[in-house]
Amino acid sequence: MVVPYCNGDVHVGGVEREYTYQNESGENINVTAYHNGFVNSQTVLDWVYKSFSAPSRVVVSGSSAGAIGGSFYAGLIAEHYDDTPVILIADAAGGYASPFIYRTFEAWDVASILPNWPEYAGETNQSLTFQDFYIASANHNENLTIAQYNTAEDMVQYNFSYLIGDPQGSFSLPQRILNNYLEIENNTDEFSHYTAGGSTHTIMGTPMFYQYSVEGVRYVDWVSDLINGNPVADISCVNEAAGCANAPE
Repeated sequence: MVVPYCNGDVHVGGVEREYTYQNESGENINVTAYHNGFVNSQTVLDWVYKSFSAPSRVVVSGSSAGAIGGSFYAGLIAEHYDDTPVILIADAAGGYASPFIYRTFEAWDVASILPNWPEYAGETNQSLTFQDFYIASANHNENLTIAQYNTAEDMVQYNFSYLIGDPQGSFSLPQRILNNYLEIENNTDEFSHYTAGGSTHTIMGTPMFYQYSVEGVRYVDWVSDLINGNPVADISCVNEAAGCANAPE
């Protein structure tokens, strides 16, 4: 099951917004954006729940925007299938920590779609972070295993951070990724991560999924172990001779 989207809200929007932009002639153009990611995703999940009443295992995976949405919906899916192992593999969205991130939550009104869980108690659009999705989902569901893949110098994550409001050159993405890892690790019982070198964005659905190896561990084997409930180590390009600036061989 693949869930695409076209409404710019990483699958977690709950509001319609009016935006104004200036066209090439200098005219102001008003556009209505339907940030209905939550309604759209719930519609898909309703179909999934009806079509697959008793799966033996569920894997939730998303790349880029899908990684953010996946971290939120993995919690809802694990709650629905509460006797089933659910594994989240979030690909290429672990480096967002801008002080301006609240602008995205306000634009999409994400607080309005949060489930009534104690893990989200008191959260607002101003206080939410993307790490909160992982922490809340994992702590609410004992049957959920959470993991991330990132490329240390992912240029797309850099550029989206600049679009959110970070000045160019104002932060180190590898440091943000590490800080976010630590935040999730310090607030959950178990969290696994695999960090490759280079600047490529996303790995799921690409030949790199089968080719990349960091610290002698192929990513495809790491994912297989994760899905099958085998213990996995945290893998990092920091431990590679070439460091994190270069892509794996």
